[in-house]
Amino acid sequence: MKKLLVLLPLLALLTGCSLLPKKTEFFQRKVRAFPEVSESSKETQRKAAAYIAEKTEQAEVAAAVSNVGTNVTQNLSDADTVAKSLSGSLGPSERPWNGTAAGLAQKLDAQHADYNEDLRDYAKHIDKDAGKKIEGTGLVRIGYFTMWGIGLGVLFLLFAALKVYGMINPVVGAGTAVAQRVGGAILSRGIHEIVQGGESFKDYLTHSELTADVKEKVLDLFTRAHRENQSRDVQTLVSKITT
Repeated sequence: MKKLLVLLPLLALLTGCSLLPKKTEFFQRKVRAFPEVSESSKETQRKAAAYIAEKTEQAEVAAAVSNVGTNVTQNLSDADTVAKSLSGSLGPSERPWNGTAAGLAQKLDAQHADYNEDLRDYAKHIDKDAGKKIEGTGLVRIGYFTMWGIGLGVLFLLFAALKVYGMINPVVGAGTAVAQRVGGAILSRGIHEIVQGGESFKDYLTHSELTADVKEKVLDLFTRAHRENQSRDVQTLVSKITT
């Protein structure tokens, strides 16, 4: 277990673990703020809304004086109601528009085109960072050494649980005892190779040209040699694997 704890930081360094502190970077790009409508554009919109409200009101009065049909006056009245509400929602303009309607419409179009261009530039800038993680926005934030401490603590608890369970289950107990001296991958591969080698030897012996009594004697010597040089835990482990 001590060797395992010592090897973990080394393995993390060799494998380029992403949990290690990141490299220091300079001249990083910053996330730009989303483009907002300029105050000049907002003022032009307020002028336009006030202009529409004024013109619809004038048209409504002119229609009433000219005795036009009720359909026309009703439509103008409805338009005047909405225009006044729109102008009120945008707020009062600093000064009314004194130019032509065409000039006001052209100014609105030009400012809207400029804002669309700002949106396109922002999209090009932000697309480069799409999918990247933003530092400082994690749901859970812990220190680097705290994270390693928690990880090692979990590993220690798991190993301790296996030790306790190994007192009840001989197979797990034998595996846990050996894991204190060798890595889990080497242990698994070694046991598999030993068992496979033994099975191959017995297969060769069965298909050999030796007589039956000689085969039986050789197999008995092979089995006795293994049993005499293996501990009880290893014998139980190999027996469980080969059954």
